[in-house]
Amino acid sequence: MIRKEKTGFQQFREINDELVLMDICTNAKDQKVRLIAIEKIENNQILAKILKDTTDTKMINLIITKESFNDQDILSEICADSSYDKFIRAEALNKLDAEENNELIKEIAFNEENDHVKLAAIEKLDNDDDLIDLALNSKDSASRIKATEKINDENLLKEIALNDEDKFVRIEAIKAIENEDIIKDIYTSESDSFVRSEAIKQIDSLDNLIDVCIDDDLIVGKNALNKLISNKENYIDNGISVLDYEEKLKAVANSSKHDEISKLSIRVIENEDILVNISEESLYLDTKLEAISKIKSEKILCEIAKDNENSNIRLNSIRKIKDKPLLEDFSVNGQFNDARIEAISKIKNQEILVDLALNDQDAKIREAACKNIQNANVLEDIYNSNNDKYVREVAKKRLKLLKK
Repeated sequence: MIRKEKTGFQQFREINDELVLMDICTNAKDQKVRLIAIEKIENNQILAKILKDTTDTKMINLIITKESFNDQDILSEICADSSYDKFIRAEALNKLDAEENNELIKEIAFNEENDHVKLAAIEKLDNDDDLIDLALNSKDSASRIKATEKINDENLLKEIALNDEDKFVRIEAIKAIENEDIIKDIYTSESDSFVRSEAIKQIDSLDNLIDVCIDDDLIVGKNALNKLISNKENYIDNGISVLDYEEKLKAVANSSKHDEISKLSIRVIENEDILVNISEESLYLDTKLEAISKIKSEKILCEIAKDNENSNIRLNSIRKIKDKPLLEDFSVNGQFNDARIEAISKIKNQEILVDLALNDQDAKIREAACKNIQNANVLEDIYNSNNDKYVREVAKKRLKLLKK
């Protein structure tokens, strides 16, 4: 019987001498061969030597993730040796036993020059005193951020949020604080709008957010308002009535330092009494007009048009009214002529129009009435008898139009 000779690859697979395998890892041109050799090596010192000498990322990943590559002394040496690649050292740190190697991890966390390795060490630290020391005293802001991430004491986090010179460290501290009283203290003391915006994410109190909408700068105020509006259902579910919720937003619409926030606050207000108040009391005309645009009751709109001293508000109110009796009554009894003229343009009642054209004391009202009169004889009478040349001119033009 003829025996087949083993191929070179089959012979290679039978090699178990780890020094020979190390030589293969170092000198073999075929990456697949090198990787198979690494899989067969269990000696951690040999694997560490290969790690130091190779730049092949697949070989590095295969070694560092090998379950058997766990000798704590060797891993410690790799962590402390700056000649190893930073990613190798960081992975070695991940595999270290934190309790057994606390002093080494602490030394790297405090004094390592490479940021990647240093942050990996801080991530590995689990001693509260060490983390607090780093968070409060490290000169490196990235280290303070990483240490702050692992701190749970809210009073200590408050200290960091109030005092750290780097806004990103302060933000990291804020993220972990749940006590709203602490957050409010931080918010009140914070000068950076970016940090205040982060603090708002931790604020749920309706009253606190209302204060921010009214008093803070535009970006922070808008962030607070967006949270107020998006959380409306939560407030209602937790016992705040819709009326109370809208009353709170009324304060924003009337008093915010920013016209944009004032106008945006009306989006979720439906109560018409509140909208009327805003149309009267807001600091901003655009907000008042936005409130008018949301009022559906034509009787309320008519009252606004009668009483409001702002022409834009009066006219916008009248333009929304379609009820004929309301418009007719307003045409006769309205206080302000601009709104009366707008109402007259919308009515067809010839009796009222003729009476206004012939008898109203204001020439502008007589002109407006003439424009809607359908009776040519009446228009001729107005043209022949009215003392105001502009009224006569309107009557003349209207008469010509009717005779076409």
